[in-house]
Amino acid sequence: MRGDVHIHVEPKHEKKCMETLERAGFKYSVLQEDIQRGIDTEWQSISRHAGSRDYTQTYLDLNGIDDFLSTLEAEVPQRLERFNLGGTTAEGRQIWAVKVSTDLNGSGKKAVWIECGTHAREFITISTCLETANNVTCKIIWWFGVVAQKATAMLDLYDYYIVPVHNPDGYDYAYWVSRLWRKNRRQNNGICLGVDLNRNWNANFGGSGSSGQSCSDTYRGNSALSEPETAALNAAIQTTNNVAFISIHSYSQYILLPWGYQSSKPSDYNTLLRIARSAEAELESYYNTAYLVGTPPDILYVASGGAYDHMKLNNGIKYSFTYELRPGSGSSWGFELRKTRLLLQLKRHLPRFGNLQKRSMQMITPQAESRKIKKDKMTRTTER
Repeated sequence: MRGDVHIHVEPKHEKKCMETLERAGFKYSVLQEDIQRGIDTEWQSISRHAGSRDYTQTYLDLNGIDDFLSTLEAEVPQRLERFNLGGTTAEGRQIWAVKVSTDLNGSGKKAVWIECGTHAREFITISTCLETANNVTCKIIWWFGVVAQKATAMLDLYDYYIVPVHNPDGYDYAYWVSRLWRKNRRQNNGICLGVDLNRNWNANFGGSGSSGQSCSDTYRGNSALSEPETAALNAAIQTTNNVAFISIHSYSQYILLPWGYQSSKPSDYNTLLRIARSAEAELESYYNTAYLVGTPPDILYVASGGAYDHMKLNNGIKYSFTYELRPGSGSSWGFELRKTRLLLQLKRHLPRFGNLQKRSMQMITPQAESRKIKKDKMTRTTER
């Protein structure tokens, strides 16, 4: 394992944990003295915005997300349609997605899939997908002057399929009951609930970085694609002509490339690396916010059964990436991104996220792939 490790410690175990780390020679720092206080503060903000459908001000519950997407579909029916990926979750919910296109009846363009909300506690990813859908439909003009023509240019190239909440059961539980819940809500033989959907894909399923213990946060499930969420998304993706798959997670500010399940690289790794470095350079040039680029084994750890590995291995999607959004790994607020930071993420980074999607997609063309891309440093930095 590389990089930082974050550990949640109960107050009664704090002294013993620190003594153990010190004896082992590890350096450590306390990022947050009271995690529950941060969760309570976030919930107070959510409660003040109860009934709101403004995802830039608060995290929406499932009803709020449904209302927002229904309203967006009604306002731009010529450009966006909502659809169910198919089937239902363990708790009977549908998994909604949107298609954004200049020709909803079948343009024949290649597809870009963007998936959010796989891990229940990563609330900011869901807001990110909502903002992406909002922007790419040309419903709004971005505050710093990037007008609707940019979104139109993106749609001239590709159709976009956006899955805001891939794990609705887990998100509902994290929202109302247990804020740091990660998995879905599968019943596992009456012991511990939930499967980690990002370990359930057919990419060295059962390998390193996943667990066979049902109580683990990285429990992979009984078999690859055993979960209704992964099976539905996989089936839907197989019906479209795909060029790219982007899986959005949080947090730590990474752009992750295949492979996650092994240390060796795919044959086209240098092409993927050029695209990712170009995207990172654009983010850093505007807001001095650095994202570390590389494969999980190189900068984090081996992780088998991941979505973007599966998409490249089994569905032939050449350009598969994972984004780990703000904050940086040294942040004290982690998954509980506060309202001021939520606004910063959406209003400053998401417009650029749209631009870097377009830039990355342009780089896929043979002409662009032959360009000389400036080599960026790979050193780890945090937000400055």
